[in-house]
Amino acid sequence: DPNDYGAVAAELHNMLVKHAKGEYVPPYRFEGFLTQIIEAGKASPEDKMFYLMAGYLVQNPNSDEGLDSYLLPKRRIAVIEGKLLNNLPHLDYFTRFAPDGKNILERNAMGELFKKFLFNQNEVKRRTPDMENRFDQKAVKNFLWKDVMTFENVLRRASKAARVAENMDHDDAHILIPMMEDSNVLQNVITNVSGQKGKFSMEGYANGVTGYTEYLKNLAELSKLPPEEIESRQKLGFRNPKKLVQGMFKSWMIYEASLTGRVSFGNYTTLSSDLLNGYALTDDKKTVQQHANEVREILRKVLQAYKVPESQIKVFLDLKTGSRNKEANEAHRQEIRKFSNYFDRLINQDQGAKMMQIVQGEYDAGALLGFEGASKVGDKDAIEKAKAASEAASEAATKRDEDNDQELADPNEIINASRKAVSKTQNKSKTKKTDDDDINIDEDGNKIE
Repeated sequence: DPNDYGAVAAELHNMLVKHAKGEYVPPYRFEGFLTQIIEAGKASPEDKMFYLMAGYLVQNPNSDEGLDSYLLPKRRIAVIEGKLLNNLPHLDYFTRFAPDGKNILERNAMGELFKKFLFNQNEVKRRTPDMENRFDQKAVKNFLWKDVMTFENVLRRASKAARVAENMDHDDAHILIPMMEDSNVLQNVITNVSGQKGKFSMEGYANGVTGYTEYLKNLAELSKLPPEEIESRQKLGFRNPKKLVQGMFKSWMIYEASLTGRVSFGNYTTLSSDLLNGYALTDDKKTVQQHANEVREILRKVLQAYKVPESQIKVFLDLKTGSRNKEANEAHRQEIRKFSNYFDRLINQDQGAKMMQIVQGEYDAGALLGFEGASKVGDKDAIEKAKAASEAASEAATKRDEDNDQELADPNEIINASRKAVSKTQNKSKTKKTDDDDINIDEDGNKIE
């Protein structure tokens, strides 16, 4: 970046400004830069959303309605989607979402949304503050997290794309991994390939941890919409936020347990203590471990609301077994893997009412904040510094850091205690009548009548 003004995203913006002011800009050049940031990074997810839309919508006032009136004709968007859909599943939103029976790519439909993004028709000449003022970053971010990332087609595409996760931009891990189902996270995301190489970079995996808090925050906000509005969104193809929260907790359990080193799944990725206690590119105020803990404590309250024994909660959320104690680790691994079905049975008891009450309450209380600091995603210098900082730790992080093997005295005892506690609860339920809200469950998460 010899001009020190923001590299590829800044160049995209400057091309767009020239085009909007009547200058000729080769459409192929704009498309090439856009394809570059989707395929290889060097820009934020918000940049990718904004410039895709802007290329399609911003018209050159000195052109007729011809080939070069717009930098990105509809047919070129279709080409980009066909080529890069597995790199960025979010692209499916632009060809599948059809409000009022009209595809979002109808210029009138997309144009109303684009107005909210406040395109700044001034060229970027320096990194600060020009880069921050190119468009309304918050408005685009809300669109990305609340609309694009809750759209059914995008969610399904993300699950398919997980099979080739190594093709995704590692800087986008925070907008990719939280959308994925727990089975995909286990089989396709945290699994190492080519010996000890992960499908994402270590910085990408760290970004993924932080993405769960931001996703949960946005889902909490969506869940507070009036019921009729949530129903209306479902008819348009958006998934119910309650279902997304349920799935996100299950996905987080697998991802967090492996990435923070609480359990070994074998040849799976684990972050080093340096990365866990450091800051991800997504948030320079809250550490990766703090992000993990934010979701952990909310999930703890959810499990407590469903009367899950404390010993079982400890196994799910606190127990740490290493790779050296193979028997204990295997028992713990099975407990983590069973969480998905266990949690579904809990939530099905009241259709997730208690879960959402806790999540919304934590949001209202200021305990669910998501990203709090500035993002460095797409900042070339910050990315290089993060890679340099983690390079020495990467080899240890992809196997098992011996420092993470400070195991509890006898993890098997805790697992057995959890099952005894459930059994004790079951026995009590046979002789003692409980209130309707006091739900007892067995070790598989089934309600005990």
